[in-house]
Amino acid sequence: MGFSIGDVVAVYGHKAHIRYVGPLPPNPFGKKQKVSQTGFGVEFSDRKLGDNDGSVDGKQYFKCKLGMGLFVTENRARPYDEKDCSATQLQAAWRSYRARQAFQDAAAFNFWNELDAFEEKDALVKNRDVGTPTLNTIKKQIHEQSMVDTLEETNERDQASYLAVPGTDANRGSAPPRSRRRSSTRRSFGRSSVDASSISAENIPDDYAGPRVKWPITREFCLDLVDHYRDNPDVPLPRKYALELIMAIADHYRETMKGAVVEVEIPKKGGSRLVLVGDTHGQLNDVLWIFYKFGPPSATNVYLFNGDIADRGRYAVEIFMMLFAFKLQCPSSVVINRGNHESADMNEVYGFAQEVRQKYGGFMYQKFQEVFHLLPLCVVMEKRVFVVHGGLCRKDNVTLQHIDRLNRQRPCPACPHSFEDTLMFDLLWSDPQHESGRGWSTRGADCIAFGPDITDAFLTKNNLEVCIRSHQ
Repeated sequence: MGFSIGDVVAVYGHKAHIRYVGPLPPNPFGKKQKVSQTGFGVEFSDRKLGDNDGSVDGKQYFKCKLGMGLFVTENRARPYDEKDCSATQLQAAWRSYRARQAFQDAAAFNFWNELDAFEEKDALVKNRDVGTPTLNTIKKQIHEQSMVDTLEETNERDQASYLAVPGTDANRGSAPPRSRRRSSTRRSFGRSSVDASSISAENIPDDYAGPRVKWPITREFCLDLVDHYRDNPDVPLPRKYALELIMAIADHYRETMKGAVVEVEIPKKGGSRLVLVGDTHGQLNDVLWIFYKFGPPSATNVYLFNGDIADRGRYAVEIFMMLFAFKLQCPSSVVINRGNHESADMNEVYGFAQEVRQKYGGFMYQKFQEVFHLLPLCVVMEKRVFVVHGGLCRKDNVTLQHIDRLNRQRPCPACPHSFEDTLMFDLLWSDPQHESGRGWSTRGADCIAFGPDITDAFLTKNNLEVCIRSHQ
């Protein structure tokens, strides 16, 4: 534009006067920024929005107060209009606000992500170094005591048979001294007073106004359950109904899933889709919003929850109840992958154990763990897309057949020693990295990170195209 010295212009939405027209100082914007040969030196009218006093590198181009001068390219100067300047300043203020919000959100996310990684590392280390060795010691002692008890009982029976021969003093005496001594010290591993039978016999509370389970599960019940949790999230499904759903879903997995890999085909009908959901961590409102936004699960609106439904949030139980109900009503409508938080060692630290015990008791918590052990470790969609909660493995040449043959019906290994333990651990715990190859994850405690070349090699080996994971 043809501006001259003394003209009033708008620069970045602010009023300024042109004080210089001609070649711009060398690299006034930094060496990496390309500038035109000519431009303007401007003096702002009322605010220190510049970065100089009209001089650059000791050369004076024009004179003004320090901080009031600025060199700009020709396209940055526009004819001054007060309304346009006000609009530009409002837009700039809004963009600045959004940028600050984005920075704060990113900072908060990174902070909590690092804190979460630290806590998970601490939990893993404690489970590896304390929890698992202690549990193994207890199991060993129980096993050894059981062997001793069995041997002593056998000896006592033999002794009793010998002493009970007619004509001996045994028939006139009391029990052998050893037997009397053991009767006062023998341990009793009694059965809990709460079991499936007692829960099944429970009456539904009179004040319960929510949906009632009737078999077979209907879509109407599933939708009523969603509405119930939306309106009354703090009113849990009666324990009797919850147990029925948990036991039914466990039976479903036992009957239909033999391996650790599940294959999913997206329905071919028009309008069909698959909605992939990452870590929900007990955030019921998030799941309800997703159902509202994308519609509830159905045969043509399939949901794949990629693990970590449990822990942290207050309503993981309610999320599981909804997903179990939809899956029992239409098995193809919901797929649930196992995450590293579908595991007792994490649940005891991050809240799911406490949540279930408060709502339903310890027996139901054990039933949840049985279901977790039955969940698949990964999903293959359309024979092209590999979906896993954590990531890929530290071993080379791993195939889907290796994964499918894993013994998944157990807790996640505390540390990866054997080939099977390593595969299972890495599928649930590993993270990606930008660098090629493998390295140690920031989660520590035996967790690895894998590079893009590892992903490419795994996909090529198994004739796959895409790897999708969550976990972060």
